[in-house]
Amino acid sequence: MKILNIIDIPWHSALAEYAVEQTRALRALGHEVFSAAPRRSEYWRFSLAEKIGTVDIAGRKDFLIVPSAVKIARFAEACGADVLNAHTGRAQTLAYAARLLSKKNFKLARTKADAGIPRPSFTYNKVSGVIAASGAIERSYLPLELPRGLITVIHQGVELRPYRPLPAGPLIRVGLLGRLDPVKGHAHFIEAAARILAKNKNVEFLIAGKEAHVKFPELKAKAVSLGIAARINWLGHVKDPFEFIDSCHIGVIASTASEVVSRALLEWLAQGRAVIGTDVGSVPEMLDQAHLVPPGDPTAMAEKLLALISGRENMEQAGLSNRKIAAERFSMKVFAEKTGGFFGKLAD
Repeated sequence: MKILNIIDIPWHSALAEYAVEQTRALRALGHEVFSAAPRRSEYWRFSLAEKIGTVDIAGRKDFLIVPSAVKIARFAEACGADVLNAHTGRAQTLAYAARLLSKKNFKLARTKADAGIPRPSFTYNKVSGVIAASGAIERSYLPLELPRGLITVIHQGVELRPYRPLPAGPLIRVGLLGRLDPVKGHAHFIEAAARILAKNKNVEFLIAGKEAHVKFPELKAKAVSLGIAARINWLGHVKDPFEFIDSCHIGVIASTASEVVSRALLEWLAQGRAVIGTDVGSVPEMLDQAHLVPPGDPTAMAEKLLALISGRENMEQAGLSNRKIAAERFSMKVFAEKTGGFFGKLAD
């Protein structure tokens, strides 16, 4: 099968990352994949590096869609595409318009791997199938009342690197990995840390991630006000998230919302670390109920972490159970099989 991916977002995002993995999985299965993306965008650069046939289209801030739709139609005809696979709502409109402009009856597919709320669109009348990157995304489609069976949930895959045992040393290391944004719950993580340190001094906390809508000085000021700044390591952006995860005993997902695709959680699971996570987005789809806490509740978070830290629950066993879940449900092999199955059905 020949598949043309249409992605009009120029920046790095979970959506672009999902598209890259999807493309690699499809090519590994023997499908031909082509790209339509804004010049110099994340997916454009990936396509050039992987020698994937690519046509440049306008970015999502350009409201003149007709020229891009014409480009897509002509390019899809030239490469013999069978499916136009849209990764955003606007790309779905472009795919629909390209289909109208072409003499070839392309199948239309929609892949959704972002937190945006789906909007009603007449173009769904021509969409043959929708991939939702989580059950949370699938549920966001409920108001649209799409035909039963149109949506297939395919969680993002994660690489399982060799397992590394828990770090040796006198302190239990608890880490949070994610961009510095209010929705990621860093403030609640710090409040939970203060509650834990009041009962157990044998713990240190690590925060890694790029500054976004929250800056490190803001978080440090909060830690200073709670008297725990010296017990938190402020690492900033880390190049290799797996190295960071391997340096910790326990991971935390402290988000107050979103997490419709939680890449960080998948990485914690894959590396065999115990995780305490908030009950938001796709987190309860991946994490054991016993390790969930309400969002915005540092007291509940501290209690769950203390159970692991104090040994009331075996953190090593909890981590190995998480790794088993990642291997059985979220491995790259499982991701490829489900992705191939979805596009195989479109050919029927």
